[in-house]
Amino acid sequence: MNLLKIGLYYIIPLLLLSITMAGLNLSEESKERFSNLFSSAQTIVHYGWLPFVIYLGWSSTSNSNKPNLVSLLSPLPSA
Repeated sequence: MNLLKIGLYYIIPLLLLSITMAGLNLSEESKERFSNLFSSAQTIVHYGWLPFVIYLGWSSTSNSNKPNLVSLLSPLPSA
């Protein structure tokens, strides 16, 4: 499991819990907003991780060997 997913799934909710226990009492509305924010962030990381890795691999190749990004992601074979 990568570090970003570990942070989103485990560390950030624990950080929120420690903030509330440290004397910074948040209202229920603020807690709900943080919960929605973290849930959205987890969904974005979950579905965006693989395209991000593909893009990083594509962008790190040399220009002479770099395929077109559309043809790389197309399910149809290129000629």
